[in-house]
Amino acid sequence: MAFGQGVEQLLETDNIRELVNDLTEDLRKLVCWKIEEVLKEEVIKLIHSATEQSSEKPGEDIRTQLQLALPELIAKLAQEKPERGVT
Repeated sequence: MAFGQGVEQLLETDNIRELVNDLTEDLRKLVCWKIEEVLKEEVIKLIHSATEQSSEKPGEDIRTQLQLALPELIAKLAQEKPERGVT
């Protein structure tokens, strides 16, 4: 019992309490940092995945609009070309 009481007294000293407080703070920071890193990685994966999935539709829309506008653009260019040569 004397040894157990000695350990309890040792654990109650200011030096040990300060050490435990420092360790607690260091571990808290480490856990927070690790959680942030894991969350950052997951958010980056989610954003990348969402961007990849959503980029197909705008790409198709742009292609469709260009195809629809192309005949008119060509006609305008054909009309403008003779005018440019006259100057």
